[in-house]
Formats: sequence, structure tokens, C-alpha cells
Amino acid sequence: RKSITHVPSPSVQNEIERCYHLRERYGQNPFSVLAQEERDDGRRVIHDNDIFIVSMFAPTCPDEILVFPKEDVAHILQMSEYDRKRIIQPVLGIFPALFFYRGVTDLNIAVHMAPFAEMESARSYYRWHMHIYPRRARLPIDRAGAEMGFDTDVIDALPEVTADLLKRW
Repeated sequence: RKSITHVPSPSVQNEIERCYHLRERYGQNPFSVLAQEERDDGRRVIHDNDIFIVSMFAPTCPDEILVFPKEDVAHILQMSEYDRKRIIQPVLGIFPALFFYRGVTDLNIAVHMAPFAEMESARSYYRWHMHIYPRRARLPIDRAGAEMGFDTDVIDALPEVTADLLKRW
């Protein structure tokens, strides 16, 4: 719905604005900076080829995964059909790995893209990306108790452990 109306959700709009300001401040696309920092550390990188797949440093839920292309592409429609097919293969490998290694049976996927009207100008400071949010079947809800009361996330798996397991797949 948001793509049809050309209006990003408030959280995506805030993310786009933060990325713009980071680009102005550091002179680089923030996603390039993030990818290089993760490469230098190496513990959370799952896949680093045509698409970058990383276990989130500060996840909002256990085993959260971030996926984004290496090219400066702010909207998925800026990629050819061939490129979309080429980059989806590594992403599809994440799902069985999460199931077999982490017991994840349910998940949510959120795809963030620049609005149609801004997609060309946003290439320099934003990239389309997806968040994979595994859900825990053992819990009635994903957030409860202290997470809601203190507005913080409680994580029961280190991102480095998740990345190590998923790299094995």
C-alpha cells in the first residue's frame, strides 16, 4: 500500500532522512560504511558477494538479518530482472538455514525502498534493503514485559552466533 501511494511509512521516512544526513556528514553512502565496518569486523557477515547479508549488530529480535545490494540502488525497480534473480539466490538460502539451525518456523520480512519520486536522487545516500525478523513460536507475542515497559529489546542469541551458524549453511 505504501508503494502504491508513494508515501513511505514514518519509520522508513525517518531512516531515509537519517541516511541523507549521514551521507552529508561522512561523504559516503551509509550502507557502504556499514558494509565496510562489518567486513572489517567479520563476525556477523553471512554473505558478501552480489548482495550483502549480515546478522544485525543491535537486533530488535533474536536472529534478525539485514540484506542489501552492493550497488547504489535505492529502489528494487532500478535493478534489471536478471539482477533481481541473481541476488535472490543467497537470500533464499537464509530461510532453510534459520529453520534447521535456529528452529525458526515463522518470520516477517520488511523491505525498505525510497519512494518512486526520490529513487534516483536517493541512490547516493540510501539503498533498498530488507530486514528478516524471525518470530519465536514459543512466545505468544514477540515483545512482552520488560521489552514493552522499558521500550528495549531482549535478545537471547548473539548476532555473531547467528552469523556463524548461517554461514555454515
